[in-house]
Amino acid sequence: MGPKDMKPSRARHVFANTLAGLFLGIGVSLMTTLYGVVSWSMITPDLIVVLGVVLGLGVGLLPVRTLR
Repeated sequence: MGPKDMKPSRARHVFANTLAGLFLGIGVSLMTTLYGVVSWSMITPDLIVVLGVVLGLGVGLLPVRTLR
């Protein structure tokens, strides 16, 4: 069982990673507001959600690393 026996890597799932980033951003945003770190009236919760989406989209668009 060497590297030549490994299956070829598939492309990443951009939509699933973006959705996961959205849920991550919503979760972090809710936790920071519920624990009193930021208030609902601030723009920070919205920025956290947008950052989560961008992070998920970025992970989805990164090239897949392959083994030689």
